[in-house]
Amino acid sequence: MTVKRRLLANFGAGTVCRAINIGIQIASVPVMLSHWGARVYGAWILLSTIPSYFAMSDIGFGNVAGNEMTMLVAGGKREEALDVFQSVGLFITAVSIFMAGLLGLGIWLLPLEKWLKNGVIGAHDARLIVEILCISSLLTLQEGLFQSSFRCVGKYALGTAAKSAVGLSAFAAVMVAVFFGASPLRVAVLTVAMNTLGTFALWWLLRHQIDWIRYGVQHARVATVRRLFWPAVSFMSFPISNILSLQGILMVIGHVFGPVGVVAFSTARTISRSVLQALAVINASFWPEISAAFGTGSIALVRKLHRASCQLSIFLCVGVTMVAAIFGNSVWKTWTLGKFQTDPVLLYILLLQMLIGAFWYSSSVVPAATNRHQGTASYRSSTFYH
Repeated sequence: MTVKRRLLANFGAGTVCRAINIGIQIASVPVMLSHWGARVYGAWILLSTIPSYFAMSDIGFGNVAGNEMTMLVAGGKREEALDVFQSVGLFITAVSIFMAGLLGLGIWLLPLEKWLKNGVIGAHDARLIVEILCISSLLTLQEGLFQSSFRCVGKYALGTAAKSAVGLSAFAAVMVAVFFGASPLRVAVLTVAMNTLGTFALWWLLRHQIDWIRYGVQHARVATVRRLFWPAVSFMSFPISNILSLQGILMVIGHVFGPVGVVAFSTARTISRSVLQALAVINASFWPEISAAFGTGSIALVRKLHRASCQLSIFLCVGVTMVAAIFGNSVWKTWTLGKFQTDPVLLYILLLQMLIGAFWYSSSVVPAATNRHQGTASYRSSTFYH
């Protein structure tokens, strides 16, 4: 398959994936609002912030391993790529087990009663929900490594489509449960069950598509983990800045205004981030091709891919921003079933933030895809953009 065909396949799969993610965000709000009410749904969002810290992060190793494996496979070094997979796989598994144990103890020390204020969810159930959702989120650490493996052999589109199918199935199960009156605690249990099934399904597909990928210790090397450690730490600044800007602000708003304020701000921000969703599709589509081109030393192709990515990003960014600015407030009011007083000024400020950041976001894919992202990571951490 040519580079152009892979880009088209990547873009198509990425578009479908983002559309599903947006659809999930859109559909979940009216369903949960109508069956749980604003106070319970706001409490659910607050409780989900801690698990989302882990869902948004792969400890940095997933992306770094994916870049390294893609460059190695492009250079004909498949055995070294397996070295990276097994080394990182063992490390992520060990870290997941450690974090699960740590969370099992630490979660009971959090002041959830103060966060939830009016006690719409009991303190005991709230702690169980957070703990269960954290375990579910830890499974995404393995899924990130699976996605990297699909990417390294030019099958990013297949991996993305499979991951989207798993996410859509889990969402459908949760929405059906909420519709028939399931409590937040039962929804949390269902979420971890569906994510567990999804993780095993992705592993089964990976083993049938790439026969040389396998877990084990034969090719695992401590030296490989050490070599990738600092690039992975730099990558961690991306999800950390996301956590601070996305989830941290929700916790502050929840403390000051309560669960209802969380829902109002969260829904407005989701609309504004439609700009970033569009750019993320482009970056993700070009990412594996830039890694492969760099791995074979084709710098001219890297430049060409970067130029095309920037041109497409700017064109798409301006168009999506204009549409969101014109129709966003009406969408917001309808989406939240008219339960909140919408604030156009808030929406425009959030849109402006996305528009300004988009002009450097599209170029960040080059250092990110070649494990030369340390400088970008330092800047990203200082600005807390995203």
